[in-house]
Amino acid sequence: MKNVRCKQLLSIGLIAYALFGANSFAASIAYIHGRVANDGTVLAQGVGSPYDQMLLTDSGRTGLSEFKQLVEGQGHAISQFRDSSINLNAAFLNNHDVVIFGLHQKIWSSSEKTSLDSWLRAGGGMFIYSDSASGGFFGDVGAQNTTGQTVTNNLIALYGMQVTVDQADGTNGQTVNSNTSILAINSLTLEGEGVSPVAITQNDASVEVLVPYKRNKNPLIPHPQNISIANPEYASLVLTAIDDGHIIVMFDRQPMWNDGPGSDIDEQDNRVILRELVNFLAERPNVVNPVDPPVPGNGDAVIAPILPLLLDE
Repeated sequence: MKNVRCKQLLSIGLIAYALFGANSFAASIAYIHGRVANDGTVLAQGVGSPYDQMLLTDSGRTGLSEFKQLVEGQGHAISQFRDSSINLNAAFLNNHDVVIFGLHQKIWSSSEKTSLDSWLRAGGGMFIYSDSASGGFFGDVGAQNTTGQTVTNNLIALYGMQVTVDQADGTNGQTVNSNTSILAINSLTLEGEGVSPVAITQNDASVEVLVPYKRNKNPLIPHPQNISIANPEYASLVLTAIDDGHIIVMFDRQPMWNDGPGSDIDEQDNRVILRELVNFLAERPNVVNPVDPPVPGNGDAVIAPILPLLLDE
């Protein structure tokens, strides 16, 4: 399934990148996390011992310090926020180009989702994934606890996507399609463990499957509970355009962490894929940042007129 709009916007972004360089797309990124105990109790700040928060400031095995370095290495700025401490309103969202929803527990209100939708349609980028760890330690709360599924679907169901509960299905390497809108990840391998694949309506042209999901080459999954899409297609990574913005949904958390059990940021092509996903969302390719015009004679003058033509289409 192809999304022509995604490809057009990506083409504009790639041309602008070639003309003006990576710093033209330096973005402000918000990373939103929660705070939950092993038994699933949501903890107040500074109280108790949280389970796997996956913080940007954590250099431990299940921390995201390497992901933070990866993002900052692309010229972007990324900051973390506790879910319960923020309101997804225009005042917050308009300070950021991309919002990443990590393991969190907050059910966002209707007004917050309306603000998020408006921000997305104006060109914002959103990245989200699901995991049983949103509900605590799987040994205490069960791998199929619904916390991660519920909080994720609260945000993405409006756009024709739902995530499953954790399948607790071991490590899975899934191959990126060869003709995606994000050209740099084509045919690479994304690896996660446990996995909460994304359910979409079969042949839904509004959602592009970047990475299909196969369980031991079987399209069926053992735990489809709470999926209301009839006869869904399952995917490991999907992209959808929301007017001028984009949403990317990933099937697991483990591709992001430093060196935890199962997969991690350095397994297979996870690091490259994450870099390209962040850059795609951060570049907001429908927006051309004001820059100095290219100097005639340096080779740019021939390419520059292409931008207005693409924007007019």
